[in-house]
Amino acid sequence: MDLDSSPAWIAEQNAELERMRGDEDQLEYGNTAFVRFDSQTEAHAFARLASSTDKKNRLISTQVEVVPEDVEWDNTSMNAVQRKVRTFISWALTIGLIIIWSIPVAFVGIVSNVDTLCNTAPFLAWICDLPKPVLAIIKGVLPPALLAVLFILLPIVLRMFVKLQGEILGSQIELKLFSRYWLFQVVHGFLVVTVASGLVNAMGNFDAFLQDVPTALAEKLPGASIFFLTYILVKTFATAAKAYSRVIAAALIGLRKVIGGATPRSLFAASYKMDQVKLSTTLPPICLIICITIVYSVIQPIMSLLTLIAFFMLYAAYKYILLWAADQPDSLETGGMFYIRALRTVFVSLYLEGVCLAGLFFLLKGNDGKQAVVGYAMGGIMVSLHWLQALGRADI
Repeated sequence: MDLDSSPAWIAEQNAELERMRGDEDQLEYGNTAFVRFDSQTEAHAFARLASSTDKKNRLISTQVEVVPEDVEWDNTSMNAVQRKVRTFISWALTIGLIIIWSIPVAFVGIVSNVDTLCNTAPFLAWICDLPKPVLAIIKGVLPPALLAVLFILLPIVLRMFVKLQGEILGSQIELKLFSRYWLFQVVHGFLVVTVASGLVNAMGNFDAFLQDVPTALAEKLPGASIFFLTYILVKTFATAAKAYSRVIAAALIGLRKVIGGATPRSLFAASYKMDQVKLSTTLPPICLIICITIVYSVIQPIMSLLTLIAFFMLYAAYKYILLWAADQPDSLETGGMFYIRALRTVFVSLYLEGVCLAGLFFLLKGNDGKQAVVGYAMGGIMVSLHWLQALGRADI
């Protein structure tokens, strides 16, 4: 439709809507009810009462402050049993994807230590003969770029998995997408890459490596920090540069008027609509940088200084975007729930740091080459403190 034909088309659609409303009694009812109250207090009280009444069966789910744009209308007809089954299937698909995704991500970790690999595997010796600038690009620039490409595809697939569960609100889909995307980030962007990089570094003496895998990994894991240093640089500099330049946004504004159609709605959106920040996909990579920094602060302390500079750049960039270039619609408002989820990732990072630090203590050796008693003692203290911290959080 264009500006000339759209009035007649809108009139036809209005007439069709009136005809369909006349037959609404013949339509099948769904399993979702929309209830309006005189005050916000009554709405919240009713939502809490309904949830507490059905706490045992968990067949009733309530949401407050719902806007029509946030409703996934295709999911309103599902019953509670269907949603439970779909949730199980959705998580099974997610876990399967995590397992499958580890193969290309492990390859990225191996590429980050390609110089060590070419000295270990004779058939890859030709890589070490490449010019140093080319080898530096393969080792430092290529792995973060490959990892970024892999993670670009993930949100699209994961959003489909979450929507499969039967979530009624789009904002709830985004919140659950945050948790799953973060799970992928910490498993693949940190754990798989760290272990793969450490394994490649440790395989120089293969016989000794097989005899003492934990000790070899503990000694070689700091070598994996090279990949994370370049990853943080690429991620933060690219994000900040994109935010400051606004090249993509400026290009889209020009293209919207050409390829977006000539309807009043599309013209208005192209001229006046501001950007939206999808926190479900924006925050997890930043939380991954936090996780890397916290864990590697005890393995490679220079990471802390680099991340301080990186987060200053990200703070300035996103402050500019959120104040001047973005306008979050009501359908993306969650009342600060993204902040709670982001804060939980910091605690996960602290737990991972404790595990790494305890492992390093347990593998500490004295001058005689034997395990040091003080290492066992310090490792035991770390395990005890984290266990007590976990109990305290469980009580809260």
